[in-house]
Amino acid sequence: MEQRYAARTWIKICGLTREEDVEVAVGAGADAVGFVFADSPRRITAERARELVDVARGWARVRGRRVTAVGVFLGIKPPEVADVVMTSGIEAVQFYGAAPEFAELRRIIPTLAFACLAGRHGVEPSPFEALKALTESEAPDAVLYDGSEPGAGVTYDWSAVAGHLAVVPVVLAGGLGPSNVGEAVQRVRPWGVDVSSGVESEPGIKDPFLITEFIGAVRAAEVAPPPGRCLL
Repeated sequence: MEQRYAARTWIKICGLTREEDVEVAVGAGADAVGFVFADSPRRITAERARELVDVARGWARVRGRRVTAVGVFLGIKPPEVADVVMTSGIEAVQFYGAAPEFAELRRIIPTLAFACLAGRHGVEPSPFEALKALTESEAPDAVLYDGSEPGAGVTYDWSAVAGHLAVVPVVLAGGLGPSNVGEAVQRVRPWGVDVSSGVESEPGIKDPFLITEFIGAVRAAEVAPPPGRCLL
């Protein structure tokens, strides 16, 4: 029997703007679909997100699986985030912001199924450093580590997260695509991976082939031994 070197990796397809892309992501086996509420060509309104969330849940029921709807927030204050959550029907939040704002968000919306503190490579303080300022009740369910420009497909040295994997579940993002996500999963063994521009034909427009290839590459890498020197 083949040995598994990592548990099943959580996969999020982010920056979705169209019904057909949501259907492909859910059908291909994504664990989460992401909707952007930030300055981006992928930005949608809370009302539009509600329509797409309904599509995701409908397809998840057909497939007999659970898919988490995630809102991505950058430059938006916690009270505004709470309004979007209520209107859109999303159940999880990926929040780019300072630790005190994340703690406030936790207090305002204690019912979130999943709250992820996000940070960018090369931008201080890092999200891992920010954890020290949070109490147990305020702490995130996971930390997402992104490239220097979220959504721009910018990659970086993955070893930046290596020392934190035992402390908190880490979602790897930034510059991932079908051609390199397998290596990332094998070398880093993150709790999850997140992709947006890496599976697009143009900003906000997903390529169904690339989504399927991305998810397939993750699942194939989970059962393969790490190549050469592992970061852990």
